[in-house]
Amino acid sequence: MTHLKHFHALIEKVRLAFKPGTNVDMLVHQIFDTMLAFATRVLNGEMENSEATTEWTFEQIYSFVVPSVRAEVLEEEDKKEAI
Repeated sequence: MTHLKHFHALIEKVRLAFKPGTNVDMLVHQIFDTMLAFATRVLNGEMENSEATTEWTFEQIYSFVVPSVRAEVLEEEDKKEAI
């Protein structure tokens, strides 16, 4: 189960970016599940492999991740984008 070792290491690295009480394990699982679902639909020919599909995938992920991100982390990202 080497993948679980790496998966938990990733979760620990991102945990501090989220608000207290956020179920980061579940959130990271949801990110990967969403990516896998879109990839499966592309591989099955249900969706086109395009920039629009990629954007839609990340919009979906963004919609459920951002509400759990600490405000100061979002502010730092806004500052970086302004530069």
